[in-house]
Amino acid sequence: MGRSVLLRLERGRPLTAFSPLWAGLAGLLASGAMGWNTHTLVTSVLFLLLVEPLMGGLWNLALTAAPAPQPAAPEGDDSGSGDESAFALPYTRHGSAAHRLLSIFSPGAGERYWPLAAFAISLAFALAVASVLGLTLPLLLAAIVVLALRKHWQTGAVALALGAVYSFLLPWLMGVAALGQLTAGGTSMYRPVLLLALLSTVAYAACLALSGGSRLPALLVLDATQVAVFGLLAVQQENAAFWLAGACLIGQMAAHPGFLAGAMGASYVRRVALYLALAMLVAAVAQAPSLAGM
Repeated sequence: MGRSVLLRLERGRPLTAFSPLWAGLAGLLASGAMGWNTHTLVTSVLFLLLVEPLMGGLWNLALTAAPAPQPAAPEGDDSGSGDESAFALPYTRHGSAAHRLLSIFSPGAGERYWPLAAFAISLAFALAVASVLGLTLPLLLAAIVVLALRKHWQTGAVALALGAVYSFLLPWLMGVAALGQLTAGGTSMYRPVLLLALLSTVAYAACLALSGGSRLPALLVLDATQVAVFGLLAVQQENAAFWLAGACLIGQMAAHPGFLAGAMGASYVRRVALYLALAMLVAAVAQAPSLAGM
């Protein structure tokens, strides 16, 4: 008899959608100025380079030297908290050309001062990109202040809030500033966008709390933010976005029984993250102001 072979197909690493990259994309979409042209393409590429690898690299370089205590992840769970960048920039690694050059000029300094030097190099790149993008530069400087505060408060609710502001709210606002017309039309037309950004940031903070071990309180906060977004679209009679966001909300709620039965918060976040991201992007497009004729 021939042998039977059982194949089990799984994703190697589940999609985790809530991240600075998605927050930045939501900001770009909410700016009301996305278009099929070279300016939009170049600006978007530079901007996404800024909010994910560069800002994520600054976060890791600033906090890796003295990492905050994190709840122990269950065995076999490699999800993390969603609070750290997945990128390791080549010039920030030990053994890179810049690291070897520093060691040549000052033997022993490569190990002692390399994290500070790598942070300075990354910050210089980030400032250069932000200066090209214009209005994102003040927001990047605000991000550095938030990062310094986060290094001081390494645990507790304050640390979680600062992490959410750095990793989500500021990238969202940078996306609006990169393409939007804040100076020409003022900020009044972006008030719904700002409200949506705040709701999404609270949802991101709830996801961080769930991944960190919190359960029912964080779940209730997450649900409240999504219901609020759903209600905002209903009040504004954004019919297409309303139904799409409603479908995402149903998908999120469908994962509740497994979590309430004892599943880990990190697993729940991985399962619903795509629904959260899609609802956020749909709402961002619906809230984008019309800049025609400005």
